[in-house]
Amino acid sequence: MMCRLVETTMSKDGVRKAKLVKMGKPISKDEWISVVPAEVALRGVALHEVYDPALDVHTLEVSWMARELVRRENELTVWWWLGGMSIGFGLECAASLFCEELGKMPEKGLTLKLPKVYEPVVEVEYKGQVGRVKVGTAVWVPWGFVVVRD
Repeated sequence: MMCRLVETTMSKDGVRKAKLVKMGKPISKDEWISVVPAEVALRGVALHEVYDPALDVHTLEVSWMARELVRRENELTVWWWLGGMSIGFGLECAASLFCEELGKMPEKGLTLKLPKVYEPVVEVEYKGQVGRVKVGTAVWVPWGFVVVRD
């Protein structure tokens, strides 16, 4: 029997959680890895497994810091966990994913706080498209993230 995705959530702090269930056997890596975006390093994935012997049900909660397309208030954005990379490089990665998923370059790149020295515009080239992403701040962006949008 295959596992089933029963819930997926994202916290305001950018932590994505997926809950999988399966009867009989434990959930294998080949099954849970399909819910984690390819942009997320596996070392950044946390697993929490619970087994209910009375029902013979295995539940696996998989969580990671978002690096993916996110719908927020009817707007599609890309959230990108920096994880030690610079804001500029993170914006390039997020803009490239935005372009890959939506077929166009984003116009704005946001973070919680900018360093004293930064580029006000980041130029991004992806698959022949060139975009200029304006850099700014927003209080709703979690610490350690950049978010790109139209």
